[in-house]
Amino acid sequence: MAEQGILTIEEIKTHYGEQMSRLLNEIAELAANIKSEEAALDGRVRAQAGDQVVRDLDIAHRELVARDEIEKRKIRYTELGLEMVAAIQAAAVEANEILTPKQATPEAIIAATTLTEEQLVSAADAAINMGAGGEDACLTLLRAALERDLDLASWHIADFRPEWSTALTVLGEASQFSEDVDAEEFASRFDSVVPDSAVGLLSGGESELNRLGRIA
Repeated sequence: MAEQGILTIEEIKTHYGEQMSRLLNEIAELAANIKSEEAALDGRVRAQAGDQVVRDLDIAHRELVARDEIEKRKIRYTELGLEMVAAIQAAAVEANEILTPKQATPEAIIAATTLTEEQLVSAADAAINMGAGGEDACLTLLRAALERDLDLASWHIADFRPEWSTALTVLGEASQFSEDVDAEEFASRFDSVVPDSAVGLLSGGESELNRLGRIA
């Protein structure tokens, strides 16, 4: 993703979701491409083996190719899912840092926690034009509002600066995202929307690999 400041969780999910969707769309194109694959057999071997054996070997070869291609995309799909989770976690950390005052004293923090929501808003309105110190005071007031779930005051203060507003959005979105999603979960999601086998990808029927195995 290009550098453009902190991204919202929805932007992160869209970025990775588009890549994951492309992988799934590629699965639909695989069958047509794989059906032109042929087993690597010498011309003389093909002639001696006979048409039916060659067809069976070609089909078995396509199954192997299909299995490999499906597995490659499953691995990448899972990697992208884990990268997305890591990006969301990193965005939440960055958002928290943006909304953390740099030089707030214990006294200022304690004082902010005693203010009503209306008093928090009034204090922030007075502080915002006082330079860097005023911004730090606003962030102290914002953290006090967040700790007490005072949404009106929180958003009023966050709207003073675009980066504060975005950071507050990120914290809210991140709180709704489950961090328990692991590689197994993404692999399961992949399996739920793609053919459950190479045979399924190649339009069904009995696995030629299994049939040849029984003959052997």
